[in-house]
Amino acid sequence: MIKQYLQFCEEEQFEPLSRATLFRVLEVREASQQKSLSGLDNIAADGSARFERLDRIVDELSRIGLEKDVADELRRSLRDGKRYFKTEYQSHCQVDENQCPDHCRKLSLSDPKDPDFQEHCTHQQTLRCPQYDDITLCLQTMHQIVKDGKNLSFYSQEQQGDFLYDIEKSSEAIVQWKAHIMRSVDQEQAKLDILAKLDQSSCLLVMDWAMKFLQLR
Repeated sequence: MIKQYLQFCEEEQFEPLSRATLFRVLEVREASQQKSLSGLDNIAADGSARFERLDRIVDELSRIGLEKDVADELRRSLRDGKRYFKTEYQSHCQVDENQCPDHCRKLSLSDPKDPDFQEHCTHQQTLRCPQYDDITLCLQTMHQIVKDGKNLSFYSQEQQGDFLYDIEKSSEAIVQWKAHIMRSVDQEQAKLDILAKLDQSSCLLVMDWAMKFLQLR
């Protein structure tokens, strides 16, 4: 926790307290974990941070025996994956129907169990997304490398377990980030559709958790 705080202070160019003082603070006021509210943009922030965490795991694996060419390939996949989610993926989801299941809004946003919340595509999904497949393969490879532990010198079984836990949680956060982008594109299109249909007797209200409105009439 202190390491994360010091890193945050460094990024914000803020002068933190000393490590000794921070440890004394934690002795007096123990750490607590809070779950964020769903739907806020911290989904994107968490997904981006998880890519950085995976990159640090690759660095740590390199120090305990991971081959250089394997580590370089993993870093490349993580770097390209993060850039893909930040830039290209949103543009790939602009069309309602797409032959790639990772880009098709109708397929991705349909409930697989509830027919009232399903929308069927007029074509089959026969294409693949090479960028997302590369990310998926990278995450699976990292998990398998740590799980097998071949040629890796973990200083304890606990370290190996921590790596596996972080990789699994990072994978979940990345999938959630992908879903969040898909929902955001669909919601933005819905907003544009509503704006196009507004008339003199209607209005659009945009509400967030920190907003309130008082109706006049």
